[in-house]
Amino acid sequence: MLMYERGFIFPLTLFIMSLLTGMSFYLADVFLLEKRSIHQQEFLLQLESIIQVSTVDVIENLSRGEMNDGLLTYKYGEVSFSINENNGVENQVTVTLRAVLERGQRKTVVFLYHLNNQRMTEYWEVTRPNRE
Repeated sequence: MLMYERGFIFPLTLFIMSLLTGMSFYLADVFLLEKRSIHQQEFLLQLESIIQVSTVDVIENLSRGEMNDGLLTYKYGEVSFSINENNGVENQVTVTLRAVLERGQRKTVVFLYHLNNQRMTEYWEVTRPNRE
Protein backbone atom coordinates (compact mmCIF):
# COMPACT_ATOMS: atom_id res chain seq x y z
CA MET A 1 0.00 0.00 0.00
CA LEU A 2 1.33 3.34 -1.00
CA MET A 3 1.68 6.22 1.40
CA TYR A 4 -0.64 8.53 -0.59
CA GLU A 5 -3.66 6.20 -0.53
CA ARG A 6 -5.64 7.45 2.43
CA GLY A 7 -9.18 7.11 0.95
CA PHE A 8 -10.47 10.68 0.93
CA ILE A 9 -12.41 10.38 -2.39
CA PHE A 10 -15.13 8.06 -1.09
CA PRO A 11 -16.02 10.18 1.99
CA LEU A 12 -15.96 13.33 -0.15
CA THR A 13 -18.28 11.70 -2.68
CA LEU A 14 -20.65 10.62 0.11
CA PHE A 15 -20.68 14.13 1.55
CA ILE A 16 -21.47 15.74 -1.83
CA MET A 17 -24.19 13.17 -2.53
CA SER A 18 -25.71 13.85 0.93
CA LEU A 19 -25.82 17.57 0.19
CA LEU A 20 -27.46 16.99 -3.19
CA THR A 21 -30.02 14.61 -1.69
CA GLY A 22 -30.82 17.05 1.11
CA MET A 23 -31.28 19.89 -1.36
CA SER A 24 -33.53 17.69 -3.51
CA PHE A 25 -35.75 16.85 -0.53
CA TYR A 26 -35.91 20.50 0.50
CA LEU A 27 -36.87 21.65 -3.01
CA ALA A 28 -39.52 18.91 -3.27
CA ASP A 29 -40.99 20.07 0.06
CA VAL A 30 -41.08 23.70 -1.11
CA PHE A 31 -42.76 22.63 -4.36
CA LEU A 32 -45.47 20.68 -2.52
CA LEU A 33 -46.07 23.56 -0.12
CA GLU A 34 -46.55 25.96 -3.04
CA LYS A 35 -48.84 23.49 -4.77
CA ARG A 36 -51.06 23.20 -1.66
CA SER A 37 -51.11 26.98 -1.34
CA ILE A 38 -52.19 27.39 -4.96
CA HIS A 39 -55.00 24.84 -4.52
CA GLN A 40 -56.21 26.65 -1.40
CA GLN A 41 -56.19 29.96 -3.29
CA GLU A 42 -58.15 28.33 -6.10
CA PHE A 43 -60.86 27.20 -3.67
CA LEU A 44 -61.01 30.64 -2.06
CA LEU A 45 -61.36 32.30 -5.48
CA GLN A 46 -64.13 29.88 -6.45
CA LEU A 47 -65.95 30.62 -3.19
CA GLU A 48 -65.52 34.35 -3.69
CA SER A 49 -66.76 34.07 -7.27
CA ILE A 50 -69.99 32.24 -6.46
CA ILE A 51 -70.61 34.53 -3.48
CA GLN A 52 -70.30 37.63 -5.67
CA VAL A 53 -72.60 36.24 -8.36
CA SER A 54 -75.17 35.04 -5.84
CA THR A 55 -75.09 38.39 -4.02
CA VAL A 56 -76.00 40.14 -7.26
CA ASP A 57 -78.74 37.58 -7.96
CA VAL A 58 -80.25 37.96 -4.49
CA ILE A 59 -80.15 41.77 -4.67
CA GLU A 60 -81.93 41.61 -8.04
CA ASN A 61 -84.61 39.41 -6.46
CA LEU A 62 -84.98 41.86 -3.56
CA SER A 63 -85.32 44.82 -5.92
CA ARG A 64 -88.19 42.96 -7.63
CA GLY A 65 -89.84 42.42 -4.24
CA GLU A 66 -89.14 38.69 -3.97
CA MET A 67 -88.42 37.86 -0.32
CA ASN A 68 -88.23 34.06 -0.56
CA ASP A 69 -85.39 31.88 0.68
CA GLY A 70 -83.75 29.66 -1.90
CA LEU A 71 -80.88 27.73 -3.39
CA LEU A 72 -78.72 28.88 -6.32
CA THR A 73 -76.60 26.33 -8.18
CA TYR A 74 -73.42 27.31 -10.03
CA LYS A 75 -70.59 25.52 -11.82
CA TYR A 76 -68.34 25.12 -8.75
CA GLY A 77 -70.94 24.68 -6.03
CA GLU A 78 -74.17 26.00 -4.64
CA VAL A 79 -75.33 28.88 -2.51
CA SER A 80 -78.28 28.75 -0.16
CA PHE A 81 -79.70 32.05 0.99
CA SER A 82 -82.17 33.20 3.59
CA ILE A 83 -83.79 36.60 3.91
CA ASN A 84 -85.02 37.80 7.30
CA GLU A 85 -86.74 41.06 8.10
CA ASN A 86 -85.14 43.11 10.87
CA ASN A 87 -87.55 43.93 13.67
CA GLY A 88 -85.61 46.99 14.81
CA VAL A 89 -85.20 48.79 11.48
CA GLU A 90 -87.97 49.39 9.01
CA ASN A 91 -87.44 48.36 5.35
CA GLN A 92 -84.20 46.55 6.16
CA VAL A 93 -83.54 42.85 5.73
CA THR A 94 -80.70 40.57 6.76
CA VAL A 95 -79.49 38.29 3.97
CA THR A 96 -77.43 35.21 4.80
CA LEU A 97 -75.58 33.42 1.99
CA ARG A 98 -73.98 30.00 2.57
CA ALA A 99 -71.73 28.85 -0.25
CA VAL A 100 -70.48 25.26 -0.41
CA LEU A 101 -68.06 24.00 -3.05
CA GLU A 102 -68.22 20.47 -4.42
CA ARG A 103 -65.23 19.48 -2.27
CA GLY A 104 -66.76 20.81 0.94
CA GLN A 105 -65.14 24.22 1.42
CA ARG A 106 -67.63 26.68 2.87
CA LYS A 107 -68.11 30.38 3.20
CA THR A 108 -70.89 32.27 4.93
CA VAL A 109 -71.73 35.87 4.12
CA VAL A 110 -74.23 38.07 5.94
CA PHE A 111 -75.24 41.53 4.83
CA LEU A 112 -77.87 44.09 5.66
CA TYR A 113 -79.89 45.49 2.77
CA HIS A 114 -82.17 48.55 2.82
CA LEU A 115 -85.18 48.02 0.59
CA ASN A 116 -85.98 51.72 0.11
CA ASN A 117 -82.45 52.85 -0.74
CA GLN A 118 -81.58 49.55 -2.45
CA ARG A 119 -78.19 49.64 -0.73
CA MET A 120 -76.10 47.18 1.18
CA THR A 121 -75.00 48.77 4.46
CA GLU A 122 -73.07 46.10 6.36
CA TYR A 123 -71.22 43.05 5.08
CA TRP A 124 -69.22 40.35 6.85
CA GLU A 125 -68.03 36.88 5.93
CA VAL A 126 -66.68 33.68 7.48
CA THR A 127 -64.67 31.01 5.64
CA ARG A 128 -64.60 27.50 7.03
CA PRO A 129 -62.18 24.74 6.04
CA ASN A 130 -63.26 21.41 4.61
CA ARG A 131 -64.62 19.16 7.38
CA GLU A 132 -64.00 15.56 6.40
